[in-house]
Amino acid sequence: MKFPGGSGGVVLFLVITRAAAEWLGGGGVVAAGALGGLADAHAAAIAAASLAPQAISVHIAVLACGAALATNTVVKLVLATVAGGPRFALRLAAWLAPVIVAVGLGMAW
Repeated sequence: MKFPGGSGGVVLFLVITRAAAEWLGGGGVVAAGALGGLADAHAAAIAAASLAPQAISVHIAVLACGAALATNTVVKLVLATVAGGPRFALRLAAWLAPVIVAVGLGMAW
């Protein structure tokens, strides 16, 4: 779905994430972040962050952002395996590992 100005993904994720927060609480927001990360980690993270601290806690927003990043990274590695083979995917994983570690440390802090 394409909206003028290219903001369609963000708007869609804002609506879905807000609905998840209303109906399912924090767990719904984390699940929405994980599902959103399958398509666009940035839009899913923006949607989760926009709800904190009014609708959800900052901790839940951080978890949702981490879930979006995690699922998006898995999608990238699967696509890399399909397109370039396992060796290419391992090389990509090596490049992505520092980012994943940094995010994990930031979430733990």
